[in-house]
Amino acid sequence: MSTRTRRVVGSFVLLLFGLGAGWATAGATQPANAASPSLANYAARVWQTKDGLPQQTVQAVAQTPDGFLWIGTTGGLLRFDGSRFVLFDRSTTPAFQENSVFSLMTARDGTLWIGSEGGGLLHLENGAFHRYGVAEGLADGFVRTVLEDREGTVWIGTDNGLFRLPHGTGRVVRVDGMGAIPLLTVHSITQASDGAIWVGGSQLLAIRDGIATNWPLAGEYSETTVKSILQTRDGSMWVGTVSGLQWLPKGGKRFERFAGIQGTVRVLRETSDGTLWIGTIGQGVFTLRGGRLESIERSQPGVLNLPSKTVLSLFEDSEHNLWLGTQAGVARFSRSSVKLVPLPNASDSDFGTISLDNDGTLWAASTGLSHLVHGVATPSVFPELKGARVRNVFRGSDGALWIGTDGRGLFRLGKGPAVHYTMADGLVNDFVRGILETRSGDLWIATDGGVSRLSGGVFSSYKVKEGLVYSSVRSMLQDRSGEVWFGTDRGVSHFADGRFVHDAVTAALAAEKVWAIHQSASGALWFGTPDNGLYRYVTGDAKLTHYSTEQGLASDSIYSILEDARQRFWMSGAGGVAVVSVADLEEMARHTRTNLSQRFIAVAEGGRLSPLYGGTQPSGVITADGDAWFPTSRGPVQFFGDESESSPPPKVFLDEVVADGRTLSAQRGPIELSANNRNLEISYGSILLAPQDAVQFLYKLDGFEDTWRYGTNRRVADYTNLPAGHYTFRVRALDGSGRMTERTVALYKQQYFFLTWWFLGCCVAAVALLIWWVHREKLRRVEAAFQAVLQERARLAREMHDTLIQGCAGVSLLLEACSIETGGNSAQAELLDYARTQLASSMDEARQAVWNLRGEESLDFGETLRKLAERVNRSSNIEVECVIEGSAYDFHASAIHEVSMASREAIYNALLHANPTRVDVRACFREEEFTLSVVDDGSGFESSDRIPQGHYGLMGIKERISRLGGSVKVESERSRGTSVSIHLPRAAVCSLVPREAALEKHPMGEVTR
Repeated sequence: MSTRTRRVVGSFVLLLFGLGAGWATAGATQPANAASPSLANYAARVWQTKDGLPQQTVQAVAQTPDGFLWIGTTGGLLRFDGSRFVLFDRSTTPAFQENSVFSLMTARDGTLWIGSEGGGLLHLENGAFHRYGVAEGLADGFVRTVLEDREGTVWIGTDNGLFRLPHGTGRVVRVDGMGAIPLLTVHSITQASDGAIWVGGSQLLAIRDGIATNWPLAGEYSETTVKSILQTRDGSMWVGTVSGLQWLPKGGKRFERFAGIQGTVRVLRETSDGTLWIGTIGQGVFTLRGGRLESIERSQPGVLNLPSKTVLSLFEDSEHNLWLGTQAGVARFSRSSVKLVPLPNASDSDFGTISLDNDGTLWAASTGLSHLVHGVATPSVFPELKGARVRNVFRGSDGALWIGTDGRGLFRLGKGPAVHYTMADGLVNDFVRGILETRSGDLWIATDGGVSRLSGGVFSSYKVKEGLVYSSVRSMLQDRSGEVWFGTDRGVSHFADGRFVHDAVTAALAAEKVWAIHQSASGALWFGTPDNGLYRYVTGDAKLTHYSTEQGLASDSIYSILEDARQRFWMSGAGGVAVVSVADLEEMARHTRTNLSQRFIAVAEGGRLSPLYGGTQPSGVITADGDAWFPTSRGPVQFFGDESESSPPPKVFLDEVVADGRTLSAQRGPIELSANNRNLEISYGSILLAPQDAVQFLYKLDGFEDTWRYGTNRRVADYTNLPAGHYTFRVRALDGSGRMTERTVALYKQQYFFLTWWFLGCCVAAVALLIWWVHREKLRRVEAAFQAVLQERARLAREMHDTLIQGCAGVSLLLEACSIETGGNSAQAELLDYARTQLASSMDEARQAVWNLRGEESLDFGETLRKLAERVNRSSNIEVECVIEGSAYDFHASAIHEVSMASREAIYNALLHANPTRVDVRACFREEEFTLSVVDDGSGFESSDRIPQGHYGLMGIKERISRLGGSVKVESERSRGTSVSIHLPRAAVCSLVPREAALEKHPMGEVTR
């Protein structure tokens, strides 16, 4: 992008010409309408109270290293980023005792010194204001000027004295009124190249090493009050006084008056190009360059107008814009890549065209016809036109000049007499809007009422009934295939092979006003509309690509589309001209590019020019040197296309964050938001003191959204009801060349306490604790119930012991006594012994039952089985052998009771019913299973599917073992004995498992042979 373009983006103003000027040394005046090369191509923009100033009077301007411009007004201090003002005054900044700011100075450390009228000296450092007043040694609060010398000492000039603030002391020291320096009223201070401090006010002094030298000025004492001092690069010392300008050449001995300026010279400034700018009270601004003095007059047409002739401050910023503070606002003068060529006797018209001739000259048509040669417009009058108003001019391939008129038809001027074509000659309408010559030599004429083709001297006219989509034709193009396209106020017509055809373009644009048609170098067709953006069509595509402001286009208004040698589109519209890379547009069509590199030059800034024209062709041309020209009512505007880019890219910054109405600083991240925050606003901007119309903003909140969003003119990003979490806000500023800067700030939104991990953890812990407590309470209740059961079981055990067992013991004693009494009756004795044995066995079982009632401890079943076998062996005189295999494991009390009763029943069944001589009892303790077998060699019985009648003991065995989840197998054969086998899973005898679970693996036993 060009330097001049970047500095005028968004501003068109009338350019400088007709300046009255005087030679500096001789005072000779220039011709009234002579244009100055030093002031050529400048553009101006003015800000006043309606634009954001607190008051009109601007007294000082300065810039800090961060790029912000600071403007001192009588209503407070302003910070300006090129687009928005931020005000610091008594209502917002406690350090301000008075609002009026008279002087500003940026120190080498980047801090800002502010001299106020009545409020003393203020120092802005790291965003904080510190005030120097009487307590710090500053005796007078009206600070007129501030200077930092090469040693870092700050010099302060006031209405009542000269002061110094040595670096790092914080204490102000008075300089005048002591020794050789008299009391002074100080208005200006500067340091010369030799290190001397020049002080001007009631006197002009040069202070070196504490010694002051008085420099007398030409004129009476009342005329020599000094208002400004400046040493230029050539070593000359310039002094502005209440009576004019005086200067001391390098090496000179005395000051001399400088002719050409009378009145108070308030401010002097030398710009980077060596021009001396002179601001006066009541006479405006003068410039001095190369010995040539020029005056800028507000009332003279075609000049850089100032809002006031009283200029109070001058400042050149880092982008080489010149800022002028006046009594009626602040003005910015910036180098422009735009040049207006005023037309002689120009007045507003409802049309305007600019045409390029074969020799590179231009024709401008509006209320009259002008010929532009080397940027100078000359009225052209063709007698053959007989006063007809010219709409457009076209140079044919045969050298003839075709002129379309406003209601008088078409003229051909060439060798021989002029030819005039009207409706009477076959022209469809006498109001010509455009002229197109095809490669075959045919001439197409677009009019207000249709289109005509002139071929071989014969007109063919086309209106709606001939297939034209609408009679009001605005644009024409012959594409590379030779087909002709017509843009109308109600769609597009496509003329091919001698007839109008319908295709994807005509269907898609049926309701559009098409004022511009262009075929780019890539072969794509482009259609511009005055209110709905741009369309692109590639042959073979089923649909068109649409570009609008939603896709990043600078404006939806397109009057003309021009393509330069650098493959850039220059698209004019009602609001200005957009310059866009064709490659970017193509890439956006293919890949939905998120940002568009472009610059937009708006005509509204400054309010000097009328909007651009469109709808009558040609509404823009590009010359061989790459410059673009567009028509306005005041004359054609030239945009320089060969400018190099030297201005800095826009520096994006984050201004402030507003969270639910609470303002937070965006400079100190990360920003923490409360959990109940609902609305978040993040203000951003760019520091660019040149016009910012070409600047685009993109922003995104990482962690919340994945795509970039385009910023609006409001320059605020809004978010509502963000979820809790960590985010990074990113904002980018892009200029028209695609250069970008980016800023980020981290944000953290707190979680509601009831959704935080620690709270949820506490809740989980509390729930777990509650579950544990409930479980514990349940266990306690179960334990209490179990204890009650145990107590009841203990009571039953006591009752059984004290009653049943004691009774059996008594019976046993009686049986023993009866056995003694029987004497030699062996049969009776045998029966009594058997009864006594049975009773003893019953007592043992009763004691075991009592034991079971008293506890649930595990018991050794192997030991229990051996004791049973020994007891039976003693009482029956039948050999009962007990074998234990494997490592015995403890049985649960309930299991040992059931198994003991089953084994006892199996043994006694053999003794009572089988008359055996031997009984073998074998217990096998295996890892997964316990087995018990009782085998006798007695009489046996015939085995069947059913247990024989009378063998209720076997049924009891089966029921007991089935309850434990085991199985019983009975095998018997007459005269061969009986075998009873018990199989139990280990889990059934070692723990209390549900019967159903045990039965899943061990179904009920069955009787087998």
